[in-house]
Amino acid sequence: MKTGRFQVLEDGKVVDKIDIYDDEGTQIECHTIHRSMTEYDGKEHYYASNPNDPIGSYTCRINDAITSVRDDFGDIIAGNKFNGPGITRVVRFIDREYGEQVRQQTIKRWENAKFAYVITLNGMDMLLKNMALRSWALHVDNILVFDDESSANAVIKEIERKVEEYLLEYEGLGEHDNISTFLSSFEIAECESCDKCESCDKCEFYESVYFKVFYEIYKSKEEDRNARKLWIAQAASDGRSDTGEKYEV
Repeated sequence: MKTGRFQVLEDGKVVDKIDIYDDEGTQIECHTIHRSMTEYDGKEHYYASNPNDPIGSYTCRINDAITSVRDDFGDIIAGNKFNGPGITRVVRFIDREYGEQVRQQTIKRWENAKFAYVITLNGMDMLLKNMALRSWALHVDNILVFDDESSANAVIKEIERKVEEYLLEYEGLGEHDNISTFLSSFEIAECESCDKCESCDKCEFYESVYFKVFYEIYKSKEEDRNARKLWIAQAASDGRSDTGEKYEV
């Protein structure tokens, strides 16, 4: 992979840039070079783009990130994960001797990686085995994991079919019909936090994927915007026996 470094003036400041070229000499990427004394031993680096994503993002696409490191387009996978998947980036170092050492460490960590897929509505809450949509960070052991995208898509289609039935039922309600009775008809998710929850009789259907998708469509119509839809995120397990089969997104 060939590169070319240059400087430009942006907002009155001199900024270092780097062009990335393929083997035929065609420019395929251009990135800003970063350097932080508190990260990566102060080494200069840039954030590689994901060629498999329309906007070049690696967020919720960890399988692509691992593959990019293996294919020598990046050196390390960096993430900002406070209470969910957060932002994922693939970092490439300018110092290739340092970068190659880091890349080999990353490859070693993920050498037995198992790729999988999960379902999300907002990139933070994931579909759990009990058909609830809840925080990825708090329920990582209970995420519903799929071996392939087609299986995940089939579940999404079934959820959407059921939600459509709920919508038709809701639209058929009269002004004086009991809304509470309607809400109680949602397939509920088993409550996992009875020792902490102060409203156990309500939280179950509030966490249900059917209710959350239904409510998103309802609110989108009220606010005159497009409704967010369930979508598929990538997940990976590092395959280490000491951690068990825990997936990162």
